[in-house]
Amino acid sequence: MKKERVKLRTKISALNISVVVISLVVTIILIYQMRMSWITKEAEINLMNISKIISKSPFIVNGLKNKKDSDEMQSYVKEIVKSGKHVDSISIVDLNGNTYANSDFEKMYDTNIQGISELASIQNKEILEDKIESFGKLIISFVVVRDDKGDPIGFVMAKVLTENMVIAGYEIVITLILVILSGLLIGSVGSLIISKSVKESLLGYEAEQISKLFIQKQEVLDSLDDGIIAVDDSLKVTFYNKGALNILKIDEDKIGENMINIISNFNLSQVFKDGEPQYNKEIIINNTIVVINRIPIKNKDKVIGVVAIFRDKTEITKLAEEVTGVRQVVEALRANNHEFMNKLHVILGLIQIGETDEAKKYIVSQTKEQQQKVTLVMNKIEDSTIAALMLGKISRAKEMGVELYIDSNSNLKRTKGRVNSHALVTIIGNLLENAIEAVSISDKEKKEVNILIEEDSSCILIEVKDTGVGISKENLTKVFSNGYSTKGENRGKGLMLLKQVVENLNGKVEVFSNVNEGCQFKIYITKEAKDD
Repeated sequence: MKKERVKLRTKISALNISVVVISLVVTIILIYQMRMSWITKEAEINLMNISKIISKSPFIVNGLKNKKDSDEMQSYVKEIVKSGKHVDSISIVDLNGNTYANSDFEKMYDTNIQGISELASIQNKEILEDKIESFGKLIISFVVVRDDKGDPIGFVMAKVLTENMVIAGYEIVITLILVILSGLLIGSVGSLIISKSVKESLLGYEAEQISKLFIQKQEVLDSLDDGIIAVDDSLKVTFYNKGALNILKIDEDKIGENMINIISNFNLSQVFKDGEPQYNKEIIINNTIVVINRIPIKNKDKVIGVVAIFRDKTEITKLAEEVTGVRQVVEALRANNHEFMNKLHVILGLIQIGETDEAKKYIVSQTKEQQQKVTLVMNKIEDSTIAALMLGKISRAKEMGVELYIDSNSNLKRTKGRVNSHALVTIIGNLLENAIEAVSISDKEKKEVNILIEEDSSCILIEVKDTGVGISKENLTKVFSNGYSTKGENRGKGLMLLKQVVENLNGKVEVFSNVNEGCQFKIYITKEAKDD
């Protein structure tokens, strides 16, 4: 089962809410601790102040001095406890530990607390100095009561239970919880607004989708032979693909560099000024003619960058010639012209040495031979473009020491359904060129190439056999790959284009070969009712 991915909006909302909650909880804990510290400090100061006020009271001093345990003294301390803040009990004790007034604090709590109070009284009686101490659950202040001469006659002991102060802290917590809930509500609304804004800025895509699209875009652009470079409004490079590195012959990272420092004649500044695209402009880069398109990148009406798309003009010309079959026809005509010039040289030489009769015989024989070639081809091939190609390839083969034979069963009409002459020039020209070259480099005495072009009402069959070196079984699947060739570098496009043309026509290519046994190609192309 495929795990469902969490949406970006949900992630942003969860993150914002988590940050808000954590921040508020940490803040509340700190505020609570600070507040409790303030309350404790306030309680200690309050206990000391109350104890000092009582210790200075003439009523208390006289009571201890005269050793009187009066109801007025008891009522006095109870009233102070009742009206005071952060004080739970007050005791008036003489130096012998006798209690003269007590607000009955011990009766309100367990025996442990009472024991703590007695222990604190004994310890303070021995020290006889003003101070405040904490005994677990209790905070107790001790203030010495002195007579008119300054001699100690007893002390005032005021106590407060820390649990009572915690109650005040709880009130703060409740307030802070309300603050948390308010902050959480505000944070939730804010996170929803932020996440919505981020999602809109990403055109509705999720983060994973953006990542995949970026990788796909990079792979697509790197697979192009065209060079692509983008610059920002300060002419600094923001993007380039592998094609650009190959054409510009650079292998370093150029992101962030000024384009003028890389290639000075790209002329991208003019596009920023005009704001108009420029197409099919020719410039020279590294002694290579490059065709370049300069296209502005606009945000509303402002040009914020320029993308340059460029390609080696030589490659464009080669590709156009391969696709249209022009190269095949041109090479065929060149071979014919070369053969014709050789024959003219023979005739001229015979005339110069006075062998006019031999010159006449040679002209007649060559005329007859050429006429036989033309007649054979034209009888079999009615399409004049393909016929011219075949005559040229016959001359080309002869020039390379190879015999090219046209099968007597060959036939090709002028109208070939949807199959046009350009497609057949590419197919036949590349097949014959590869076969002639393969046979010419072999060591065999018999160097022949045979071609059959047979057309019926529904199909065109093109079959080429040669007596060349053949192709190994492991390489049979590679012969149609771009760049694969056994004849050197910058080759291997002919058969690739051939396969593309055949597949575009819904045709089929078959290859049969063994090493040193030659090679056989069969092309099947279906025809439709549509005429060329």
